[in-house]
Amino acid sequence: MIANYTHAGILQHYHQLLVDHLCITSSLYRRLKENGILTVDQIGLLELEESPYKKVSKLTEILKNADHHVFTSFCAILHETGQHQLAQTLHRATRNRQTLPAVSSVTQTKQVVNESILQNHEWDRTLKEENQQMRKKIQDMRNKYMKNLHELDEWISLAKWERDLAIKERNIILSENEALQNLNTELEALLRKLQERTLHYNFQDVGVNKDFTKEKSRKRYPGSHVELIYS
Repeated sequence: MIANYTHAGILQHYHQLLVDHLCITSSLYRRLKENGILTVDQIGLLELEESPYKKVSKLTEILKNADHHVFTSFCAILHETGQHQLAQTLHRATRNRQTLPAVSSVTQTKQVVNESILQNHEWDRTLKEENQQMRKKIQDMRNKYMKNLHELDEWISLAKWERDLAIKERNIILSENEALQNLNTELEALLRKLQERTLHYNFQDVGVNKDFTKEKSRKRYPGSHVELIYS
């Protein structure tokens, strides 16, 4: 059977084989995106398709309209993601310049199915490893968070203790200051009383001496009209 040996013709020739056995997984999407074969928008449009048939059909249409080197990269990515039989079939077709082989013999179909199963097992194993690594990272982050939370709790407790101590010392100082002010007031009142009492006693002493001096002067000079004035 003579057929178009360009990559568009190859994809058209093996369309049913791709629909039946191509496994479109997240790892395949990731590698196609990393190699510039699919954009994020194109991946989103593929995911909107409900059936695998429509997804593969849309993907093959994108590959048909792309350059030949994109098709070559697609075959290499199929190898990388474990779909070796499909990759080899498409790659051999590019070297056949005259005819394309018949599609889907029983042996080939079994091989593709087996490789798809192995690829799914490999994908599951990779996914489990990634989940384990993610769980470990989350656990490490949790441990670090709990450690920081414990340190923060200790810091807050220390800050509260220092605050309470400062308030207690301030209250003691205020109490002592108030006691000193009261004592000073009492001392001032006592001092005023002592001063008043001292002045009173001085006045009494001065009064006695004046009377005594006047009486004594009269007796000594009875005929004199001069009265001594004592100040």
